[in-house]
Amino acid sequence: MNYKLILDNLIVGSQPQKPEDIDHLREEQNVAYILNLQQDKDVEFWGIDLQSIVKRCKEIGIRHMRRP
Repeated sequence: MNYKLILDNLIVGSQPQKPEDIDHLREEQNVAYILNLQQDKDVEFWGIDLQSIVKRCKEIGIRHMRRP
C-alpha cells in the first residue's frame, strides 16, 4: 500500500490490500475515514479480500465508504 499526505487531514493512495493495512493507517496516520474508488474489476485483479478490510475497519472504528 502506498499513500501520500496531501493536507494535514487528507491522505491519497492505493487501496488497502489486507486488514493489517487498516491497522497501519489507524496507528500511524490516525485515519478515521476511507473512501475507496476502486471498481470491482480492480479489486478482483489485485486479489483483494474487500470484506476482511471492511470488517477490520468496523472493528477499529474507521468508516469505510466505497464509490466505484
